[in-house]
Amino acid sequence: MASCGSKQPQIDRTHEEGVEVVLNHLEPYRLPNEPSEIVLEKEFVIDAESPGLLEAGLTDIYQFGADSRGFVYLTQRARNDEFVIFQFDSRGRFLKSFGRVGQGPGEIEGSSYFGISSRDDIFVLDTRRKKILTFAPSGELVKETLLPRLLIGGIPLENGTFFASESRDLSASGLAEISFNLFDRQFAKIKTLYRFQFPLQFERTEKVNVFYPNPT
Repeated sequence: MASCGSKQPQIDRTHEEGVEVVLNHLEPYRLPNEPSEIVLEKEFVIDAESPGLLEAGLTDIYQFGADSRGFVYLTQRARNDEFVIFQFDSRGRFLKSFGRVGQGPGEIEGSSYFGISSRDDIFVLDTRRKKILTFAPSGELVKETLLPRLLIGGIPLENGTFFASESRDLSASGLAEISFNLFDRQFAKIKTLYRFQFPLQFERTEKVNVFYPNPT
């Protein structure tokens, strides 16, 4: 009996410590003039449970990032009388903390988004106070941008514009709407990138009408 087509590679199945292992003997596809292997090397370790970091106030790592110098930034959720941002050098040594928790200028009450620009500016979105804080690598507050009332959150872009989501109450039609938009530096809408609507489900109680979204 003869057949056409490429020869199928042999597949071996073995069991190691109760786990089935499949060996297909296929050679990885190699791109011309590109590295054929990825090698991970340990540069340093940040021990979040070390006494020094615990004393500095780092208790709950939430997000992390690195700047162009290799400096590492860890953030934690806002708690009373603590800092949100912790800076480490390119060898993992703790340098400083900044972004104090609070409700005043330059302070953070409820951090959500955290990011680092190509110019090494550090951005923090405070969803409770509806503002974006920009810090220099030194920890100094560069500026504080208040968000318009209808915006749920915002992310600053490299060219100074903002990507932000906006909510609208369309309860007269039984709907709610969330849109994703591009805004200029003064939060004038440049264009809407995407929007979707979903019905509001009404639940009657003896004392109050409760509204909650019911996406479909």
